[in-house]
Amino acid sequence: MWSPISFVGILAVLGVMIWAFIDPQAGAYAYIVGFIALFEGWLVLLLLTARPPAVAAHAPPYDFTAEEVDYIRRHPLLFRFPGTMKSFVSILGIGALAGFVLSIWLGLNGQWIEAAVILVNAFFVGTYLTRRLHPESYYATAAARGCHEQASEGRVYASTWEKILNARHH
Repeated sequence: MWSPISFVGILAVLGVMIWAFIDPQAGAYAYIVGFIALFEGWLVLLLLTARPPAVAAHAPPYDFTAEEVDYIRRHPLLFRFPGTMKSFVSILGIGALAGFVLSIWLGLNGQWIEAAVILVNAFFVGTYLTRRLHPESYYATAAARGCHEQASEGRVYASTWEKILNARHH
């Protein structure tokens, strides 16, 4: 189900992309300032300033392992605002996809610097930002590719959420 945050964010990204097809230079700057600088900058700032929740290993009601506690401390936003982070990741995903398409269009229109900035940003979103905000899909893909270290992180993620949900239902 789509959240209102996802819906509005995706509409904004698509609107800027359409703008860039009509006026490549203005649309590129709108994408760079609005999506990259403001939205992604704000998310990076949130990641850098988020305080990890106060959780301890083997403490009731969750009985987390030390590995799970470490995982929670590395992803504080995910465990404080799971639905919001999932919404932000959907916006980042459509933004990165739009960035790939937009960089090709800008390259065809001679906007090489803007195209390069947007293309590099799309890789930053896919390799770092999405994984830090909501890593579930990243771990599933890593497990399918045979990356055992990332797949084990996915198991920690799954067991942590299972304990949280079980404690809430009891």
